[in-house]
Amino acid sequence: MTRKLKLLIVTMAALSTIVVAARVAFSSTSPAPLKTWFSTVSLVTAKVASYDFGTDPVTGNYVGDAPAIVQIHTFNLHRGAAIPWHYHMGVSYVAIQGGTVTEQHLESNGTCSSPKQYSAGGGFIERKGYIHTVVNVGGEDALIRWATTYPDIPPYAAPLKTGSQFTVGGLYLVPNQNPCQ
Repeated sequence: MTRKLKLLIVTMAALSTIVVAARVAFSSTSPAPLKTWFSTVSLVTAKVASYDFGTDPVTGNYVGDAPAIVQIHTFNLHRGAAIPWHYHMGVSYVAIQGGTVTEQHLESNGTCSSPKQYSAGGGFIERKGYIHTVVNVGGEDALIRWATTYPDIPPYAAPLKTGSQFTVGGLYLVPNQNPCQ
C-alpha cells in the first residue's frame, strides 16, 4: 500500500470518528444552543386588540389588558432535543403530528410531575404560567404544532431568537433551568 493511500485511509477513518462522535453528542439532552435543537416548518402570527393576561405568574408583574399576538407554530424538535424549562403568558395548545415527546411540569406545591409521553395524534394543553419542559424521546424528529397568545408589549413581545432556524414568541425561560433537581 502506498503512503498516500495509507494517509487517505487514516484521514477517512478520523473524519468518520468525528462525524459519529458529533452525532452522539448532539443526540443527547445535554444543554446546547436552542438553534441546534429546532427547525421551523411554518410560523403564522396575528395581532389582537386586547387580551387580559392578568399577572405574570412567575415574575409577579401585572400585565392586565394588553395588545396580543396569536401565534401558530409548526416546528421539528430534533431527536434527543429538549425545550428548556419555560412558561407561557397565555394558554398553549400542543398537537404532536409525528414522533414521540414527553412533557413534565412543576406542580403548584413545588414537586415535579412524572413525564407524560405523547405520540403522533396526541396532544396536551399548557395553562398560563405552567412551568414545564418537553423532550423528544423518540428515534426521529418530532413534528409539533403549537398555538398560543402572548402580550404585544415589552418585555413579553421580544421573540426568543435562536438564529435563522427557530424564532418564537410567547416562550419565557425560567431562571432555574431545571427546577426538578
